[in-house]
Amino acid sequence: MRRALDEAKENEVLLLEAYEQLEADVGQEVDRALAKQADELARVARRVQFLEGHLEAERRQVALLGEEGARLEGRLADASSRNAQYESGVYGLPQVGAVRGNEVLRDAVQED
Repeated sequence: MRRALDEAKENEVLLLEAYEQLEADVGQEVDRALAKQADELARVARRVQFLEGHLEAERRQVALLGEEGARLEGRLADASSRNAQYESGVYGLPQVGAVRGNEVLRDAVQED
């Protein structure tokens, strides 16, 4: 019986040691997993920061292109307006026709 009691105590000690080793192993595994997760989170945070910077640069570029597009649309509207005025004779096109008519008339008079 004494032997059985000694074996039981020895088994209990072995089980306690195994349990402590298991706790230590699990703790190390958890620590490694947390470190890996922290590294991954830091990597993703750097990537997000990079992409946000790139996105902000793209937004500024789009804003500049929008401003330039609006300016060019204004220039196009002005040019179209001037073109329409030229076509309608506001800028002296009928006078050019009149000058040509005078030249034809003068040439006709000179021939007579």
